[in-house]
Amino acid sequence: MMGPPWKIQWVFFDAVGTLFRVRGSVGAIYGREASRHGFRDAGDRAGTVRIDRAFKRAFRKVQTASPLAERSGETAQKEWWREVVRETFRNLGPFPRFDGFFESVFDLFATDAAWELEPGCRRVLGRLKLQGRNLGIISNFDSRIDSVLKALEIRQFFDLVSVSSESPHAKPEEAMFRRVIRQAGSVPGRCLHVGDHPAEDYDAGRASGLQALLYDPGRRWVGRAEHRVEDLQDIISFLL
Repeated sequence: MMGPPWKIQWVFFDAVGTLFRVRGSVGAIYGREASRHGFRDAGDRAGTVRIDRAFKRAFRKVQTASPLAERSGETAQKEWWREVVRETFRNLGPFPRFDGFFESVFDLFATDAAWELEPGCRRVLGRLKLQGRNLGIISNFDSRIDSVLKALEIRQFFDLVSVSSESPHAKPEEAMFRRVIRQAGSVPGRCLHVGDHPAEDYDAGRASGLQALLYDPGRRWVGRAEHRVEDLQDIISFLL
C-alpha cells in the first residue's frame, strides 16, 4: 500500500468503531442493568437479542427525528439519550424503575465497563506519537468522550478532541472537518482521517480535502474505498 506523497502532520480518528467499541453488545449491557432495576426477562440471551434490536430501531428513530448533534450542552444530550433508551423499552414491557435504570446505564457508558479498545489501538497511537504526529479525534460523540478516553487510558495521546455535541456541526458536514483543521492550525492536505463509516468518515474526509483511510476489520467494505485497512497497524505502513 502506497502512502500519501507529502508529510502528514495530523492523524485524526473517529471514536466508536475505530478507536473503541461496545464491550459485548448494547443489548447485553442494558439487559444486565435492567435486571438489576427490576425489569423482567432481560438478562437471558433472548432478552439480550430483543433489547439489542429494539435499541437499534430506537436509535434510528430518535436520530432521524432529532439528531444528537442538534442538542448542545450536557443536559440536552443526556435527555436525548433518555429518549432513545425509553423508546428502546417502550414495547418490551412495563418498567417502573426506568429512571433509576437510565441514570445507572448512562453513567456506565462513560466508563470502560461499557467500552473496549480496538485491537492494537494503544500500540498504534504510541507509535504515531513517536513518529512526531499530532493526533486528534473527530467524532459524532457526546460530552462523555473525555471520561471514556481516560478510562481506556488513551486520552494522553490526543492533542485535540472534537465531538459534534460541542460543535455547531457534525460529520459528514465538511464544516465539521474544516473547523477542526483550523483548530489544529493545519491544512487539509497535511491531515489524515481514519474511520469506519464509508460516508461519514471516508467520503466526507476526502470531500473536505483530507487524506482518508476506511477502517474495515470485518471486511464489509471491500472495494468501497481506494484506501482501506483491516488492522489499525496498517496505518503505520500507509504513512511510510
